[in-house]
Amino acid sequence: SVQRYMNLYDGHQFAIAPLASSPFAECKSNLKILEAGAKGLPIICSRTLPYDTPDMRRVVRFAETEHYWRECLIKLLDPQRAADEGASLAEHVRKHYNLKTVNEHRRQILEG
Repeated sequence: SVQRYMNLYDGHQFAIAPLASSPFAECKSNLKILEAGAKGLPIICSRTLPYDTPDMRRVVRFAETEHYWRECLIKLLDPQRAADEGASLAEHVRKHYNLKTVNEHRRQILEG
């Protein structure tokens, strides 16, 4: 349900957001990054819009190849590294995004 959606992130060490590059995908938002940041989780994303933007490159891992996806996953198996990267993303999201506004828009769309 909408009320418990964010609970899906609980109990995880990191998040992933694979997305095929396409005109349709470029019309999507970076909401998965914001959600992971709100939960203090690091995230690995495809190197494509809407994820790969200049402001996210410092705090998000981007992977293009199967090899690099694997490398990123292995690095985030280290709990301390995952916690540190999750904290950096959380700080970035709190500083640069108004999650109340994002969540209100999401609620309106779902109730629409």
